Formats: sequence, structure tokens, C-alpha cells
Amino acid sequence: MVKKLLKANTSNSVSTPVSVFFPNLNGIRCIASLLVLFHHMEILKAFFGMKNFSENIFIARIGGLGVVLFFVLSGFLITYLLLAEKQKHSHIAIKSFYMRRILRIWPLYYLVVILAFLVLPRFDFFYIPHLSDNLLTDFSLKLTLYLLILPNVASVVTSTVPYAGQAWSVGVEEQFYLLWPIILSKTQHYLEVLCAIIVMIVIFSNGFLGDGLITLGHYLHISNPDWYALATIITKFFKDLRISCMAIGGIGAYVLFFNKEEILKILFSRNVQLFTYAVLVLLLLRGTPVSQEFYAVLFIIFILNMAANTNRLFSLENPIINYLGKISFGLYMCHNIAIVIAIRVFLYFFSTVDNLFHHLILTGMVFSIAIIIAALSYHCIEIRFMKLKLYFTRS
Repeated sequence: MVKKLLKANTSNSVSTPVSVFFPNLNGIRCIASLLVLFHHMEILKAFFGMKNFSENIFIARIGGLGVVLFFVLSGFLITYLLLAEKQKHSHIAIKSFYMRRILRIWPLYYLVVILAFLVLPRFDFFYIPHLSDNLLTDFSLKLTLYLLILPNVASVVTSTVPYAGQAWSVGVEEQFYLLWPIILSKTQHYLEVLCAIIVMIVIFSNGFLGDGLITLGHYLHISNPDWYALATIITKFFKDLRISCMAIGGIGAYVLFFNKEEILKILFSRNVQLFTYAVLVLLLLRGTPVSQEFYAVLFIIFILNMAANTNRLFSLENPIINYLGKISFGLYMCHNIAIVIAIRVFLYFFSTVDNLFHHLILTGMVFSIAIIIAALSYHCIEIRFMKLKLYFTRS
């Protein structure tokens, strides 16, 4: 059954690489975006002085893990598509790949950046206590880095930008998209390269390069504090550079695309599925500190089963979930705007969050407003640019 399924997937991907369809991926996007939304909702409630669950271990972790899930899914899908294109055409049309990514990401990204820097700060309604006061700090530097699609660098070297801080992950993805098609086009040693990326990021994120600079500074008797500040920045940059998680997603794509049946039989087994989901739940509930790469491994097992295992334990194929996954980029990029709108409206009618009923009302408002904004973004903006991707798609 595994062999039959995989041959069907590979055949489909080779004949029409840009229209590869895997079930349940929209459901996974939906889960990832909602994890981030609920995490940020509790954080923003705290900024407004409202009762919140931001200190809860589960709530504190799900936002970051939602982003890791996005990264693993992106690495899986992009790698699979590029491998399919290379197998069919013997090479990857890199410029066309870049244009497709630009049309999908840049319009909404830049709209949110413009709103966050130039529009929303002009309205008291969108003022976030304490957090909005950070905007003017290093304003020119922040704006320049965001315009260059380096929001992850901005998050390391300066303070958070209200309503646009979540875009740091877009910077990481864009940097991966910039390099990965070039690397894939130049090598046949896909697995070795992916493993090397993971090892490099893990080493650097644990301070290898930063500590090396500090040691070098001591050896050269450098007393300039900027040198040591640079070492700290470099370490934090690599800690937030989740390309290792995207590489783990790429390994999953490699295993599926090249039909590594012995591995897939193990990953698709009922016991491995049960074990994976049980470990995920236990880690989330207990707050056990493990690396993002460990979570990425659990997530790629989840993704592979959802995408390609006919004997998966459950399915996320549902019209509502599919739609939320379809508009998930808008949910991710605009959810902070929705949260603040909901909080402001809620506070107009209630003085604070006093009980569970109030929490449920506010959560429902956040969820509803976020969906409305994301739907408007998708149908009025995103889909118009996505149609242009056809001009950069190879048949």
C-alpha cells in the first residue's frame, strides 16, 4: 500500500510539479496559525492589563511551536516541488521560483509593514500600552530592515515592532527560499546537504560562533564592548534562524519523493503515529524543555502521515479547516490587528476579563475578526497576485 501510494504521488509531482496536491496540508496550516494566534492573544491581553494565561506553560510554548510547524511544512513542500521540477526538466528555473514566492508573500508582507510603521501608529485605537512606545526607538533602522525583508535581523538588533513583529519568520523563510533552489540545482547529494544545514544551525545557535568571537576578542585584547555585543547578536540570530527546522522538513520530502519505503513503513505504522502524538501532547502539557529540532522531527512525522499515509489515525480534511488553512497567511500576518480590535471593542462593553465567560467572549471576538480580516486579505489582495504566478509556472 505504501509503495503504491508513493508511486502515485511521485508520478503526479513529475507530470505537473506546480500542482502537486497533498491532503491535510491546509489543516496543518490552520493548526499552526491558530497556535500563534492564541499565544499572541494572551500576551496582548497582558499588555492591556487584562487577566490572561500567558504564563501558562502550554500557552507560553504553542506560539513558537506553531511557527516551527510552519517552517517544517514549508521545507517539506518547497523541497518536494523543487525535486519534482528538477526531475522533470533536469534543472530548476530559479528566477521563476523567486517570482512565485514574491507574488505569494510580498504583497501582504509589505501591506502589513506599511500599516505597522506608518498607518496604525496614527490612531489611538491601535495603541498598545508599553509596546507601542518601542516603535520610535531605532525607527529608521527598523524600517530599513523590514523593507529589505530582514525582519528577523530587526528582531535581534532592536525592539519589537507592534503589529509586524510576527513577520520575523517571513524573513527566515525568504532567506531559505533565496538559497535552497540554488543549492538543490547544483547538487545531487540532497540528504547530505540537509543534514549539514541542520548541524551547522544547531552548532551556531548554541553559541559556537559567538563564543568564538568572544574568545578571539580576549586573545586579541579587544576591549570594545561592541565586539562582544556583536557576538551576542550573532548567537541570537542563529538561535532564531529556524532553517534547521525547514531542512528537517526537506528530509521528509526527500524520503517521500524518492520512495524510501523501509523508512516510510516505520513512520506510517500505527504505533509510531500513536507514540509521536503522545510525546507531543506530553511535552506541551509538561513544558519539558527540548530543542526546536526535536519538535521538528515530530512534526515531519505528523506531516508525512497526514500527506501520504492512507492509514493515518485521523484526517484534517474538512471544508472549514481547509478554508482556514487557505487563508492562513492572512491569519498569521494580520492576527495582531484583529486581537487589538477585539480587545478595544470588548473593553468598550466590559471593564476587564473577570471570568471564564468573558474569556470565551473575547476569544470568539478575536477568532471572528481575525477570520474576516484574513478572508478579505485573501480574496481582495492575495488571490489577485497568486493568479499571476501562472506566468512563472512550468507545465
